[in-house]
Amino acid sequence: MKTNTTTLTWIIYAVLLSAVAILINDFREIDFNSLQNLRNLKDTIKAEEHLNWFESPNIIKWNSRIISIGLLALKAYLIYGFTYLIRILNAVDKDNYFTEEVIAYFKTIGVVIINYVIGLIILKSIEAFINEDSFKFINEFKNELTYLIPCALGFYLLADIFRRAKAFKDENDMTI
Repeated sequence: MKTNTTTLTWIIYAVLLSAVAILINDFREIDFNSLQNLRNLKDTIKAEEHLNWFESPNIIKWNSRIISIGLLALKAYLIYGFTYLIRILNAVDKDNYFTEEVIAYFKTIGVVIINYVIGLIILKSIEAFINEDSFKFINEFKNELTYLIPCALGFYLLADIFRRAKAFKDENDMTI
């Protein structure tokens, strides 16, 4: 069993490391110079008084940059959530299957995935509204959302199964 958990741990490390590398590459692609140009946003809004505040081109650029940074933060949050898999495997490696920590780790992963999906939907909806697109982004993320929602529910289910198994284990430990 120890070799299986060690192998799984190394696979998860490799996946997380590649995800962090992709996140860093995405972060490098953000144009921070354009964000610095938006510092004097108040002056440019005053110059465009004939436009509605929300229709200002500078506001739209600012919002799209903030949404990009928000999406990167969500990706980082998802990576953080999956680091709990390593903690679960370390606990399993030490034969600590049915502990409150493992149950909490499963729930945390489920919460992180659900929050990621909700945040992704909110940010992409705002982006579609700003760009006056229809909600075509749902087609782009259909596969991701299709897999992540059942994955989150699966982690919640595992937390409940482990909670019940812990209760049975505690009950069996009391009866000798």
